[in-house]
This record gives sequence, C-alpha cells and structure tokens, in this order.
Amino acid sequence: MIPAAVVFLLAAAPRPHHPTPPRGQHRSPVHHPIQGTVPMDEIGINGRTTEYDGMAHTYTIDGQVRIAMRDMTVTCNQAVITTSPDEQQVLKILFLGHVVATRAHDSFRGNEVTYFVPTRKLVAQGDTKTHIFLPRPGHAAALRSPAERGSR
Repeated sequence: MIPAAVVFLLAAAPRPHHPTPPRGQHRSPVHHPIQGTVPMDEIGINGRTTEYDGMAHTYTIDGQVRIAMRDMTVTCNQAVITTSPDEQQVLKILFLGHVVATRAHDSFRGNEVTYFVPTRKLVAQGDTKTHIFLPRPGHAAALRSPAERGSR
C-alpha cells in the first residue's frame, strides 16, 4: 500500500518524441497538426491509502477520498480507477460510499457513482440526489452555447 496524495496523469495519446539536436545545431520548429495528440489531463488524488494492481490495471484509494479533475471534484469513501491495459488512458472511475461529485454549482450524489471518463458520463445508484443550477433566461451564461459554457 502506498500512502495517498497521488497525482495521476490521464493520457489520450502519447506525444511524439523529438530528439534534442547536438549543441550548436539549430533545430527547426516542430509544427503539430491541430488534430494531433490530445494533451494529458491531471487527476489529483487524496486518500488514506492507495493500492495499485498491475494485473487488473486498477488503483484503489480508501479513506476520505478526494479526486479533483479538470472540471469536477468528487469526495467519497473509496474509489477504484480502471485504466486501459497499456495504462495510457483512464476508462472509468467507480466511487463508493457517500459520493458527492461537484462541478461549478451543480452536485451529483449517490451511494455508488460510476464515471465513464472517455464519454464523460456519470451514473449514480442508491439514494441519488442531483442539484443543477441553470442560468436565468436573458443572463449572459444562458445565451452561450453548451460547448462554450463547459469550457470556462
């Protein structure tokens, strides 16, 4: 077991390797296509214990768990992070026990919540409760498209 306070990086695709030129030689700038590799997202993880299972490709975090992602923070009793077999991508995160997921002013609660990372889908089970705050009609936030509202 590893004491928690872990930072886990989520990669959608590896970046290409560009060797450093020998000293004194100039390297031409590298231009990456816009549709190229997706930058890594950082997931901050806090808990009392963290256990890694290389065979199952999972991280299990226990005790006062707090996981912070780009646009969402989740607290719970236990979390299980499942990665792809090459461990380059997080596939899903299962949150267990008194789960509270917050994003801006919205909250999503349940006894068990599964977050499917590639599709950004949350599924709650067991005494679920959701609070969603919608902007008032005519407010600047209501006039923006959903894509613009999510990219703050």
